[in-house]
Amino acid sequence: MSQELSVNPPSRKEVFQILFKFGIGIALGDLLCEQLIRWFPSLAFMLELVAVVIIVFGLTLGINKYKSYFEGFNYGKALWFCLRMGMVVGLVKMFFTFIQLSFIDDSMLVLMMEEMKKAIANAEGISREQKNEMLNSGLIEFFVSPTFVSIIVWIGTFFQYLFIGLFISIFHRKSKNPFA
Repeated sequence: MSQELSVNPPSRKEVFQILFKFGIGIALGDLLCEQLIRWFPSLAFMLELVAVVIIVFGLTLGINKYKSYFEGFNYGKALWFCLRMGMVVGLVKMFFTFIQLSFIDDSMLVLMMEEMKKAIANAEGISREQKNEMLNSGLIEFFVSPTFVSIIVWIGTFFQYLFIGLFISIFHRKSKNPFA
């Protein structure tokens, strides 16, 4: 039986409010850092570091708000919160990526398409017919479409939050002994 006691169990509405409030804030901060990296590539390392700090800070604040509803908040609940937050942030980033690639600036897709075609043309051990088939099959256009890239952004964000959540959740466990 779980030793977790609910002080004042949150309603679904309160949980969604916490997830969306902190999730949208984290996503906007992360998207701002990504856009600044595009404008100022020489500051990429610093801006990536700022983005990770925004993610960790937002997750920690969200977990602390969510934790206020429970006594004995454990590692599993913290990790589950991080995963749900990753889904929310991923959806926001997916939406913005789709809008940007579809309507604002598709230069990244054009560059990806050119690089894929160059890689296929320069591939060794593949016959000319196979190269032509690969270039004319339409798969390259599928993999370089705004929809596919946006879905990859969502999946990547989910896994990013999984790994960050594994570490952040350690600090929100009941026991101070990490092996208990």
